[in-house]
Amino acid sequence: MLTNVNSMNEDRLELLAQVAVWYFEDGIDQNAIAERIGRSRSMVSRMLAEVRERGIVEFRVNYPLRRDHAREQAIEDYYGIDQAWVLGAPPEADADTRARILGKLGARCLQSRLFDGVRIGVGLGGSVQEVIRNMPSLELREAVVVQLIGTLSARHPEIDSSELTRMLAERLNAESRHVPSPAIVNTRVTADSLLRESSIQQALEAARNVDVALIGVGTMLPRPSSLHMLGFVPQADIDTIKDLGAVGDLLMRYIDPDGKEIHMPGDRHVIGVPLEALREIPSVIAVAAGEPKVESLRAALAGRYFDVLVTDADTADALMSGSSRDDMSGGARTQRREIHG
Repeated sequence: MLTNVNSMNEDRLELLAQVAVWYFEDGIDQNAIAERIGRSRSMVSRMLAEVRERGIVEFRVNYPLRRDHAREQAIEDYYGIDQAWVLGAPPEADADTRARILGKLGARCLQSRLFDGVRIGVGLGGSVQEVIRNMPSLELREAVVVQLIGTLSARHPEIDSSELTRMLAERLNAESRHVPSPAIVNTRVTADSLLRESSIQQALEAARNVDVALIGVGTMLPRPSSLHMLGFVPQADIDTIKDLGAVGDLLMRYIDPDGKEIHMPGDRHVIGVPLEALREIPSVIAVAAGEPKVESLRAALAGRYFDVLVTDADTADALMSGSSRDDMSGGARTQRREIHG
C-alpha cells in the first residue's frame, strides 16, 4: 500500500521504488545500489527505511504451519469428532505469536471447506478475528457469509460478529447477511419483540442453515476472554453465571462441564442462533487454544457443539489428560446435513 504518495515528487517515488526492488527483490547490496544512483551508502540505508515507513514495501513473516498429525488422530479418536487441526508449537513462541499462527492454521482449515455457493456462519471473538485476518482474497461464486449472533458494541467492532461477517464476505467476494439486533437484550419482552421482526427472523433462519460455521470458545476467566475483558458482560453477571456452574461460552451462551446451557441471570436474553442449532450445521469449526480454554473446550466437546477443532499441541495434550471418556467417543455426533460441493 502506498502512503502519502500524493505529497511526494513522482521522480523520487520512482527512485525509492527502484531502490526497493534492487535491494529486496534482486538482492543487490547497499554499496552497489549507492554506486548505481550516485549516492552514499548511508543515503541508501535511509531510503530503504523510508520505503518501509511509507508502506512502499510491506513485510509479512510466513511461519511454517507444522501440524501434529499424531495428536490430531488422538483427539479425533478420543472425543469422536470429525477432524482436529493441531498446531505443532513453534520454538520459543509467545502467546500472541501462537494466536497469530493458530489463526493462519484456522484460515487453512476454513479454506478446505469452501466451495462455490457455500453458506458460512461467523461467530465472534479474538480467535475468529485471527482466522479471518489470515484469509486470502478468493473469488467464490454465489457464496454467502452470515452473522450467527447480534451485534455487541460499536466500541470494539474488531471482534464483533457483524464486523467479522463483513470482513470475511469481503475476502471471499461473497454476499453478507447480518442480524439487525443487539446480541444481548435486558428483558424477555424486548427479546420477544425483536424475534417477531421479519428481518431478524430471516437472518436467524439463514444462520441456522449455513454449511459451515466458524466459532470461538469462551472461558470464564476474565483476562483471556475478550468479551469479558472488554466489558461486554458485567463482572456481576460473570460471577453469577460461574456460581450456577458455567465453565465457558459459545456465542454468548454459557455451558456447564457437561455442555448443558446455563441461562443468563436476571431477564437477559441472547439474540442469535441457539446452541442446539450448532449440532445441525454440517460442519462447525471451533478455534481455541491455551490452558484457560481447556475446561471450556472439554465442556463444548461434551455438548458436541462442533465437529472440527483447531488448537495447538499443548492444548491437545491438556485435553487428552484428565478428561473423562464417558460417552464422548462412543458414538457419532448428532447427524449433520451432508455438504454438497
